[in-house]
Amino acid sequence: LLVRGRGSDYLSGWCSSEDVFRALEEPSQAGVDVDVTRYDPSTEKRRTLSDGTISATWARQQLDQGATIRLRQPQDRLPKVQALCRALEGEFGSTVGANAYL
Repeated sequence: LLVRGRGSDYLSGWCSSEDVFRALEEPSQAGVDVDVTRYDPSTEKRRTLSDGTISATWARQQLDQGATIRLRQPQDRLPKVQALCRALEGEFGSTVGANAYL
């Protein structure tokens, strides 16, 4: 879903960085719940940094160092995202899922 021309704060409140880090306070498995990666311009490849259990503290440190964090299926952990997905399911008549990227 792409929304244009509604202003930078139009979707604010659905899922913030702090929401993602709060979600990572629950046990989170790399490759299942969350991915932490970094692009290496010298090799032009993405490198996966995460393996095993991911903590919110470690994920925040990696983000501060330029990594990308993808929280898979945030609707399972974040009620506002769940509400949005369920509303879209009602409109589209199909299952809706999400990923959250930082």
